[in-house]
Amino acid sequence: MDPIIALDWSIARQFNLPVRELPLISPGEPAGDLGPAPEFVDALFRAQPNQLTGPVHIERGYLVFVVKESQPAHPGTLAEVRT
Repeated sequence: MDPIIALDWSIARQFNLPVRELPLISPGEPAGDLGPAPEFVDALFRAQPNQLTGPVHIERGYLVFVVKESQPAHPGTLAEVRT
């Protein structure tokens, strides 16, 4: 049976599941310490803020999550591009 990974505090408390908070990511980037998880990233960018989403199956198990923050895409500054 696959492990279940919860990304929402309230659901996790109910079922004693591990919780992770990921930094902001861009489409195509690895999902933090979850690594490459295209199914999760796809669901993440379709999710509405503050709405429970999932479960989403990835190689390491299932994810249930809430998007806490979303920022619009912007072209990088010269300094950002050079680093």
